[in-house]
Amino acid sequence: MAKDKKPLTAVQRGKRGAIIGMILVEIIMVLMIFVESSNIIEVIGGILIAGFGGALYGFGYAFGMRWLLGWAAGALHYSGHVLDAGFLWWICTGRKEGIIRGLIFSMFLISAAVCFAWIPGVVKGIKDVRAEKKNSAAETTGYAVEGKKAGKPWRLKKAEKQQDETALPTQNAAALPIGQEQNAAARYVDCYGGEFNGASFDMKDILQLAIGRNPQLCRVILNQSGISRVHCLIQYRRDGMYVQDLSTNGTYLLNGARLPKGTFVPVKIGDGVRLGQQGPEFRFR
Repeated sequence: MAKDKKPLTAVQRGKRGAIIGMILVEIIMVLMIFVESSNIIEVIGGILIAGFGGALYGFGYAFGMRWLLGWAAGALHYSGHVLDAGFLWWICTGRKEGIIRGLIFSMFLISAAVCFAWIPGVVKGIKDVRAEKKNSAAETTGYAVEGKKAGKPWRLKKAEKQQDETALPTQNAAALPIGQEQNAAARYVDCYGGEFNGASFDMKDILQLAIGRNPQLCRVILNQSGISRVHCLIQYRRDGMYVQDLSTNGTYLLNGARLPKGTFVPVKIGDGVRLGQQGPEFRFR
């Protein structure tokens, strides 16, 4: 004969109810994280972290050179449900050991956070930093945007004879007042010195010319001492041509004046710049 089941005491019913309540609280907590978050890393971090684990995840993210307080604060908020479960146990059973068990459970999750929760923060931070550097380089040079490789470097060729009939119509040239030709907007960049002597670029076609040692960011690649990864940037705009120095050793006007680093300086026909004090020259016409 089957043994008759003994009815549960009030304490046992309270414990069972508390356990079910704790499970429901944890399920609701996880569902809230999934509903409120669209980032899988935040979801995983939010599930793992409790108590000070939230701050540790934030420090891990800061170690990756970035800081997003919302994630740490959100994880810290959800971790409060652990202690809520302990108080629920106490209310249902009338025994304070429920709080102690809740604290033990919190310490377990905090330990897990110490061991694991900082990892996604660091990884995410490092990825963000690399992406930020690429975007910064793209904003500066116009190349390799969003991680894409730049186009093939220019093969410098001998300057071709300028076709006055097509490039600079005679009627436009005649329209310039006498003595003001030198103030007109420059269009071409001519290279002087070394192996680049005679190379020419039509800036109206390419709009931007990056010069330096980095083949992924520069169109004109100069593998020689004293030249920076991106030494200078030449831009063609509606109101004229501009040069920006991005180097360590400087970009100089032909009169010896050094261009201020990081600032676009307007140039006109007849001007020129030198990379370093004795490097190749680029003149504008």
